[in-house]
Amino acid sequence: MSNYLTPLAPFVPLLQTLAWITLIVALTLWFNRPIRELLGSLRKRVDAGSAVKAGWFELSEMKAEPADQQRLRAQIELKEASDGGTISAKGGGTRPTQNGTPPKYLLAEDLALRALQADLGVPLNRQISAGPSAGFDAAFAQGGKLNIVEVRFFPGPANPEGIRLALERIADTTERMNWKSVKVILVLVFAQPGDVYLPTDPINKALEGFRLSVDVRTYSLDELRIRFGVAPGDL
Repeated sequence: MSNYLTPLAPFVPLLQTLAWITLIVALTLWFNRPIRELLGSLRKRVDAGSAVKAGWFELSEMKAEPADQQRLRAQIELKEASDGGTISAKGGGTRPTQNGTPPKYLLAEDLALRALQADLGVPLNRQISAGPSAGFDAAFAQGGKLNIVEVRFFPGPANPEGIRLALERIADTTERMNWKSVKVILVLVFAQPGDVYLPTDPINKALEGFRLSVDVRTYSLDELRIRFGVAPGDL
């Protein structure tokens, strides 16, 4: 038998090489379509940029909120915090004035988001939008659930009507976008430290019968300043 194979011995490496080439070609042809689909999916993800993920689905509708929309939303929130505003939950009604946003409000929102991120130990996607009249202070995914963060700053006691308007806007957006697993984190920041410890009846009134799960967190502006080393004169 060995004498019979000896003449073929010089061709064994060539035959092995041909066998490997044939196998590689066969595998390439077999998996050609899945590979093309994978590359196409990766290309689309790169073109679309970053998105917020929640569980197995991706909220690619989320984009960075333009500065003019942030400014308008801040003015709406200030009006609602002071007197409930005249802005309907669906975004209609009287537009706010074009006066500038008070620095104290911007500071309160920034420090509140910093505190929430530190307390939860998760990165927040800040100032994002899912479309017109659908801007959020922040959002993040955790445990297969989309968490939408709404920050409200109150110069005085909490205004339940303003809180309810904000929550209804979020609920309307989640229904329009068909988001199924959503929780709202409502962060209330008070200018007066004593207002943090007032009875929670106004807040409970605002949450009564609301259709989404809500987690309420309260801070005083002074508390946040101390925590992050911001002096009152730094406004």
